[in-house]
Amino acid sequence: MLLEGMKPYDPKLAKIYEEKGIWQKEIFPQIFDRMAERLWDREALVGGDDRYTYGEVKLGSDRLALQFLKIGLKHGDRVILQLPNIPEFVFIWIALQKIGVIPVMCLRQHRYSEISQIAAKADAIGYFTAGVTEKFNYNELVEQVAADLPKMKYKFVAAKGQVAPKGYYDIHELLKEKLEEEPGAQETLRKALPDPHDVGILHLSGGTTGTPKLIPREYNAYVYVALESSRELGYNMYTVQLAVAPVAHNMVLAAPGIQGAYLFGGKVVMGQSTHPDEICKLIEKEHITHIPMVPAMLINMLNFKDRDKFDISSWKIVVNGASKLEPVVASRVEKELPCRLISQFGMSEGVITNTVLGDPE
Repeated sequence: MLLEGMKPYDPKLAKIYEEKGIWQKEIFPQIFDRMAERLWDREALVGGDDRYTYGEVKLGSDRLALQFLKIGLKHGDRVILQLPNIPEFVFIWIALQKIGVIPVMCLRQHRYSEISQIAAKADAIGYFTAGVTEKFNYNELVEQVAADLPKMKYKFVAAKGQVAPKGYYDIHELLKEKLEEEPGAQETLRKALPDPHDVGILHLSGGTTGTPKLIPREYNAYVYVALESSRELGYNMYTVQLAVAPVAHNMVLAAPGIQGAYLFGGKVVMGQSTHPDEICKLIEKEHITHIPMVPAMLINMLNFKDRDKFDISSWKIVVNGASKLEPVVASRVEKELPCRLISQFGMSEGVITNTVLGDPE
């Protein structure tokens, strides 16, 4: 399925990619579910005090996918996904893919001026938020945006402990109903599964002026980026990835990101604070091995005076992305931190490059 204004891959190239096995001809949830069957009781996802196994994430995403279909979402629909780094994001992200609903990846700091235009461009009919946080009432933002867009009728509150306003669906309530156990449920999911050539996600451009542009990515290509970048960085079933930079960023989600960790049977820890103290606590507690970071976060870690109070020896790789890390700073990383520095350059449109483990300094 093509979106208006989208330029597809050259059919001849797409055929070559498939024939050579570069594209897997399946979408990420298919790979995840297969991994879950192997690692059913293995821990897959951590967020705060909540811990979930591969089996629980598989069943939960099935459940939500069926709930979304029951509610009225369908293949090709676009929805705004504006969530912090909470475990519910993973359940929702996988569930949406299972039925071909396309999330528009928005940042927490986006407000009406950005979201209203993004939602209009995407022709979005749904909106997922965390609800009311300490600093901002996202429900009010949803109402402002929906007032201008009559099609936006599906509203969801995802964060734990929230009270969903009238007209909103509570993700945690939806997760309680075991729809996946009902007769015909698995056949319904099988029929809803999108084609690997379909658009699976809309990222936002990182331009400094004007409203962000929408960047469509096909399932095939998005799996490929996660697979190859994670392989180059030594991801395996013992990888523990900390998602502490915004999860809406391509680097944190799939380059190699959350998807990369799951492709190899690893674990994902969701972190909401970028303060070095909180990051060090999570590294020590969860034995974190891989962390995608932006330069400001990495610099803060280097300059954090109390770092030696924590055992961060499990940390093997830091992926620097979003902007260049100056050489004088980069040279400090492997001298002062226990991890190897990987520099990543790329764009959400698809071209991702990064240094690899065997590269010289």
